[in-house]
Order: sequence, then structure tokens, then C-alpha cells
Amino acid sequence: MADVLHFADRIILPYQPRAVVIYEGDNDTGRFNVPPATIASELKQIISQIHTELPDTRVYVMSVKPSLAREVVWDKAQETNQLYQTLAASDERLRYIDVATPFLRADGKVMDDIFIDDGLHLNDKGTAIWAATIKAALMAGGRLLRRNQRLAAQKRGAELLSACPRSGKDSQPFSCFLVTADLFLGMLRIRAP
Repeated sequence: MADVLHFADRIILPYQPRAVVIYEGDNDTGRFNVPPATIASELKQIISQIHTELPDTRVYVMSVKPSLAREVVWDKAQETNQLYQTLAASDERLRYIDVATPFLRADGKVMDDIFIDDGLHLNDKGTAIWAATIKAALMAGGRLLRRNQRLAAQKRGAELLSACPRSGKDSQPFSCFLVTADLFLGMLRIRAP
């Protein structure tokens, strides 16, 4: 997570993305023994940087995935995931993507047929599960964003239209028409894929 924090001003902010997906914590918990609280603190700093510069950007935080190679530190990864979930629940612009659960069997143990020989990196089956999970979360987040944009546009439209005089010498039907047309076009852009 420290690398993303250090380079966020170069790898995220210049591109002004509408959404950022962050997958961090696997090496932090499994290789470098970084405490979960430190990882979460660095994530908060990254999110703060993003939202200071790009206040409307959605941030998707992916859980740390389980692996055969790092079963001994899975408890640290789970603690990190819990901190990620709590953080994501604190702001409507944040989403938590649980990529851990799809990799677990019914007994709670990690699947053994989703990794290459090192027991850490995903094989084709693991990658397919991973991709489907991420895609579902991004699609759901996009629908929620568009819904919130529509609601905001409807509220804005109601406020603007209520300011338009309906009759009399102060009536400005053309300017009120432009407001209505602008809102309609804005709604079309919001609904576009």
C-alpha cells in the first residue's frame, strides 16, 4: 500500500479517473508483515488524496485474496479485509469488492485448483472467478452512480424550473425552455452506457 500512497500523484491523479480500483494488502500481509492497521491507514491517505483532487471519483477497494502459499497469515489478511469493509461503509463513494469469498470452499478453506504451481498466483480458473467478481461489483457501482446522478439532476431541475415565472410580464419561457432542454440532455448523458 505504501507504494500506491507514494505514487498516487503520478499513477492516479493525472488521469482524473471516474473510478479507481485498488488491490493492495496481499504482499503487505503475506510477505512484508505490515500490520493491518498500517495498511488501512495508508489506504485512508490514498482515498483522501484522490477525493481532495477528484471529489466525485469512486474508489473500489478489493479484499485481500486467500492463497495456499499464505494460509499462515490469512488471519492478518482477514483483519485487513474487515478494516477495508469498515472504511468502505463510511463513504458512499467507496465500494468494497469481496474477492476472498469466491475463492473459499464451503468449509472455509481456500480452493486448491485456482492457483499456478506457486500456490499464490491465479491460474485461468482463478482469474475467471476474480474477473467475474470484479466485473459484477463495477457494474453494480455504475448503476448506483447513474441512479444518484439522475436523482441529483431531477432535484436540480425541480429547483431551476420552480424559479421560472409561469406567466406575466416577468415570464421568460425561452430561458426556462433552455434549462429544461439542458436537464433533458444531461439525463441522456447519464443514462448512456
